[in-house]
Amino acid sequence: MNYLFTGLGSIGQRHLRNLYALKGSDDHIYAYRVLRNNRVLDNKLNVIGDDLEERYGIEYVPTLDAAWDKNIDAVFICNPSACHFEMMKAAADHNVNIFCEKPVSASMEGMDELLDEIEQKGLVNFAGYQQRFHPCVMAARELLEGHAIGRVTSVFAELGEDVSGMHKYEDYRTSYTAKKSLGGGVVMTQIHELDYLYSFFGMPESVYAVGGTLADFEIDVEDTADILMKVEHEGYKIPVHVHEDFVQRPATRHCKIVGTDGMILFDLLQNRISVYNRAGELTRGEVFDFDRNNMFYDEMKAFLDALHEKKMTTIPVREGVASLKIALAVKESLETGEVVKM
Repeated sequence: MNYLFTGLGSIGQRHLRNLYALKGSDDHIYAYRVLRNNRVLDNKLNVIGDDLEERYGIEYVPTLDAAWDKNIDAVFICNPSACHFEMMKAAADHNVNIFCEKPVSASMEGMDELLDEIEQKGLVNFAGYQQRFHPCVMAARELLEGHAIGRVTSVFAELGEDVSGMHKYEDYRTSYTAKKSLGGGVVMTQIHELDYLYSFFGMPESVYAVGGTLADFEIDVEDTADILMKVEHEGYKIPVHVHEDFVQRPATRHCKIVGTDGMILFDLLQNRISVYNRAGELTRGEVFDFDRNNMFYDEMKAFLDALHEKKMTTIPVREGVASLKIALAVKESLETGEVVKM
């Protein structure tokens, strides 16, 4: 197969490494790149060389039109969020299967028509929400489906990480995460919590958010958001709280789900899940033997399996659009100070 990458920054290179480990000997990798920085990163985001294209046998293509002439089977869209829609539309117009990194766009403009085109053409498509492959998230989903803590009454999720230390190989102020024009900000960049909570409980009925640019990072996007969503779950209206920030050090990423018969706690950085019964007794405590790259590897394998078998993927782009709608509602609420009905 012929694969095309658009963007080979940190996430693009992670997907590249995993594809390289999984691809067949006759598969070929092309790249359409604007900056064409040949810096090589490892899984810890350390710079380990300056021969990216040579190391992975990548053939550079100067334009997208030149890329489509290579009979591309699938494109990996890993450039800034504001470019994702344009790249997906070009791929769909050329009947190319799509792996799009999150978020799948920076707005909903034209998205419904694009989804229809992708699905009508039967293109294999995947939204890059690797947290759904985290063992804690998978275990929590299984526990919820088995009603391990009874009926859910409330949810609290938190993530925080100092934006200035996220990518140690670059000045964070030049990164897409820090620029409104490129689709940055904590809500879009850290959209994973909104996505896995959507996968647990579905689309919220309403969203309210408080926050904004509150720290002193010299960025033009929000660095803090406290979000309250109202979700209907099993016939009850439950509160789902999410805190996101670009400020905390050390980083934190965890979730607490409270139910009538107990509680689930999981920590995505410590790879730990704990389950308590109604009496407050620990009934399950597990730390997963897990490397962070595993979830990226697993999502890549899931996409390639779907590609080879020409089947629906586990996280189609339509799922990514649902999470995008929630994130856009959060941003609207931050700007207006109003509750946004979904």
